[in-house]
Amino acid sequence: MEVELERIPVFVKENSLLPIAEPVESVEANTCFSITAYLFGNNSTEFTLFEDDGQTFDYEKGIYNKVRLLWSKKSGLEIIKTGGFNGNRYKVTGIKHVTTMEDLI
Repeated sequence: MEVELERIPVFVKENSLLPIAEPVESVEANTCFSITAYLFGNNSTEFTLFEDDGQTFDYEKGIYNKVRLLWSKKSGLEIIKTGGFNGNRYKVTGIKHVTTMEDLI
């Protein structure tokens, strides 16, 4: 595989869901990350994000969320959040179905 020096090849397993956050200049206590879920493949798949305050050890006391991203042809993207953290660190802003390298550009 030939690759330009300015690019890094990334290999992703088929039927994966890869959440990518928009870049931010700094992370504060109230930072909410805008997430795009990239879908590789056509079969049902899921990914789980861990969400906490990002500053304390409260996760050790169970104060965190699991944010499940599930995708299927029938239902599309579903987001299921469970846990004891009251904040909101992630906002899923879209899904992009990747079938070719050009879909990533």
